[in-house]
Amino acid sequence: MTLLAPHLTAYLRERLPQERQASRHTVDAYTYTFKLLFAFTTKRLGVPPSALALEQLDAPLLLEFLAHLQTERGTGARTRNARLVALKSFLRFVEYRVPSAPEQVRRVSGLHVQGVAVDLRVHGDRGDAELLAGADHANGDLAAVGDEDLLEHAAAKGTCVWRCKTCLLYTSPSPRDRTRSRMPSSA
Repeated sequence: MTLLAPHLTAYLRERLPQERQASRHTVDAYTYTFKLLFAFTTKRLGVPPSALALEQLDAPLLLEFLAHLQTERGTGARTRNARLVALKSFLRFVEYRVPSAPEQVRRVSGLHVQGVAVDLRVHGDRGDAELLAGADHANGDLAAVGDEDLLEHAAAKGTCVWRCKTCLLYTSPSPRDRTRSRMPSSA
């Protein structure tokens, strides 16, 4: 049995901040992930964090931990995915330090992130936004178009498209058009 504590200490104190030059916030977030994991494993396995072995962190336990985060703590898919990334990163680090770990790391690496609904924000000129939204210029109504059509047109027009939390087909007024705003009143 390989104790987890020395490897986790090296990972959080050396690997992340010094070798990977991760921000303090990233290190804090990863540290918090392991605090949550230790609280979970203490209840689930009855093992204190100082006695937790690397071999005990198998894929089924980590899946149960991630499910616990969502059901008991009420975290969303994004937070769950961030915790999974921290766990996978640590286990990839351990893979090179512990000769018996590669198979375990492979199984944990196979765990998938949960899908998260992501909308698009499109930047271009007003004509692009109206065309992408399927605007009916005659009566001002907007008709829905599929994501594939949206992306296809955006790529063809050279429009910059990226993922964001909300969908708003709006472009800021140009400097020559500062007298009236095109921002919808509901936004």
